[in-house]
Amino acid sequence: MKPNFATIVLSVCLFLFLSKLSSQSLEDYISENAILMNSGDKVKDFGLTNLTDNQLVFFGFIHGAATPQIMDFELLKYLVENGGFRYYAPEVDASQAYFLNKYLESGNEELLDFVMFFYQQRVPQDASHQLKAKWEMIYNFNRALDENDKLTIVGTDRPSGDKRLAITHLAYLLGENKTGIPQVDSLEMYRNTILEIRQVWSGKPAQERIAKYGGYTAEYYYPVQSKYNFSWRFVRYYEANKQEVIDGFNALGIDAEHILDSPHKYREENIFNNFKDKVIPLIESGEKVYSNFGFSHIMQKEIFNSCYLACLVKNEFPELRMETVLGLLSNSKVVKYRQWKKSKETIEERGLVFQKMVYNGYSTSSSWDGDYIFEKLDGINELKKATNSHDVLFLDLDKPNSPMKDSRYFSNYKRGVKNMFLDEEGSTLDFFQYIVYMKGSEASVPLESPFNKVYPLH
Repeated sequence: MKPNFATIVLSVCLFLFLSKLSSQSLEDYISENAILMNSGDKVKDFGLTNLTDNQLVFFGFIHGAATPQIMDFELLKYLVENGGFRYYAPEVDASQAYFLNKYLESGNEELLDFVMFFYQQRVPQDASHQLKAKWEMIYNFNRALDENDKLTIVGTDRPSGDKRLAITHLAYLLGENKTGIPQVDSLEMYRNTILEIRQVWSGKPAQERIAKYGGYTAEYYYPVQSKYNFSWRFVRYYEANKQEVIDGFNALGIDAEHILDSPHKYREENIFNNFKDKVIPLIESGEKVYSNFGFSHIMQKEIFNSCYLACLVKNEFPELRMETVLGLLSNSKVVKYRQWKKSKETIEERGLVFQKMVYNGYSTSSSWDGDYIFEKLDGINELKKATNSHDVLFLDLDKPNSPMKDSRYFSNYKRGVKNMFLDEEGSTLDFFQYIVYMKGSEASVPLESPFNKVYPLH
C-alpha cells in the first residue's frame, strides 16, 4: 500500500523535529561548550578531559603566526600535567630532536640556536623569535618536572638536505671512538655546533665555474677546508662507500643510515614510516605522545587528494586512540616570505667574487586564514561572535548534540567560488575532533629580524 501525501508530510515533519532534538544549532553548541581565554593567560585546565585519554594527540595550524606557538606550549603543558604525556614529536628530524633533547638537559642556548638554523630551512615561516621563546619555556617547564615525568623529543621528519646537521649529530654520537675509517674518524672536527654562514646574492660566478669544472654551487662560497666543503666530501665518500661507513658506525651501535638518508621519495612517506618505527612502539609500551605538525599533516582524512600523516596513522592503526586539535586563525597575519637585498660587501673565494646579501625584513599576509574576502570557512562567523573580547576559543567538537557529527563545519571552506579539495565523504569529526580558534594573532617575527620585539609566551 502506497503512503498518501499526508503521511509523507507527517513523516518529514517528524524527521525534522527529531533531527532538531538530536543536534543543536552551531551557535548554541559553541555558546554552551566553548572555553574562552586570552593568549597571554596561564591555563591550568582547558576542561578538555577527553583529550587526555588519547594515546596520540595531534595539534596543527598554518605556519607563520605568533599565537599558535603559545597554544602549542599550553597544550603540551596541559597534556603533561593532566594526561601523563612524556613524549613530544614536533616537526623535526632525528638530528634536530637529538640536539633539542641535549638542550632540555643542559639549557645551552648554543644548541637551541643550532637547531633553529636548520629548522629555518625546513619550516621557514615558523623559524621565529616565538618558536625559540617557546622552546625556552619548554626548557623551564621541563626542568621543574620530576625526573620520571621529564619530556623526551622524538624526531620523525626526514633528514635535512643540509648534511652538516646529520654530520654534527654523528660526530657527537661518535665522540672519542674510532671506526678505523679515516673519512669517518675525521668527523671529530664537527664535535661543536659552530657554523659559518654566508648569504650570497648571486651564484653566477660559481655557476660559470661549475659549467667548466663541475661541482656544486654553494661549495664555491666557502674555503676549501671549511666545514661546509668537508661535509660535501664526506657525503660523496659515504655515497661511494655506503656499506663500509654504515658497518663502521654499526659496530659502535650508531644507526648512521637512518640519520643520513631519506629512504622514501616523498616526505610524507618518510614521516609516516618514522612514526611507525619510533612513535607507535612507545604507544604500544603504554606511553602517550603529543605531536605538532603543520595544517595538512594532522588531518585524519584525505585533503588535496592526499592522505597525510594523521590520515595514514588512522588508516593503518584504526584501534589507536588518537584525536586531532586543529588551530584556526581569523583577523590574523602570517609571515609570507623573508626579504633580502644586495650588500655593498663582497666575498672573494678561489678567484671568484660574490655579492653578499643582507636581511631586509619580511612580508606578512592577512589572507588565506579562513576569514578573508576570497576565503570563507564554514562556521568562522559563529566563532568570531562567540569570542567577544577574548582572542582564543577552545571547542570539543564531539560533545552530546554536536552538529559536527553530520555536518562539515570548520572543515568545509571555499577559496573564491571553489571548495577546498577535502574528501567529500564523512563529517567534520572524521578530519579532527577539537579546534583552537585564535583571533587577531600577529605574524611571527623571523629569527633574522633586527627587531627585539618578542611576543611573550606567559
